[in-house]
Amino acid sequence: MRLRCAANWQPRGFLRLLMAGVAVVALTAGSGQAAIAGPVVDAAPTVSSATTAPTGDIGIQSAYGIQTWGQFCVSGKCFPSGVLEHSITGSGRTVTYEWAEAEAAANICNWRMDFTYYDTNAVLYSTSRGSTHYTCTRVAYRAIGTDRVLRYGRACANIYANGIRLARQCHSITS
Repeated sequence: MRLRCAANWQPRGFLRLLMAGVAVVALTAGSGQAAIAGPVVDAAPTVSSATTAPTGDIGIQSAYGIQTWGQFCVSGKCFPSGVLEHSITGSGRTVTYEWAEAEAAANICNWRMDFTYYDTNAVLYSTSRGSTHYTCTRVAYRAIGTDRVLRYGRACANIYANGIRLARQCHSITS
């Protein structure tokens, strides 16, 4: 499959940084250690997992992570076809705000973004299903801002195009 971009298309956000070869700080999956990914070279970049860190003295915490999907190559340099960003803000197991944004090199058509929640046994216990948008876009966004208490486990964002999941990005919910 070949990707064809419109002549006036410009990448946004994180995808733009990857394509420019800018170093990106990310958390190495499962290690709890920060790593620097970049500049982009011949391999497809993989920046995925979450960072959880206090954002002040009042007990508010946030988690932010990125998951890439697919790849395309230009002049020997490969880039992700798209990225899914996912952020959660809250305190303890209470989430006050959650958002996800997908950015892609080509259009994402008939897209939907869901938030899914799994307990510590990886059993799905809740889904916040987004509306299907019967349009094409290179940037898809969804946010939910109601207070809710989550179980220990994982909170995930999922992006779908034409009913097929392109990517999932998850954060662990811990004490």
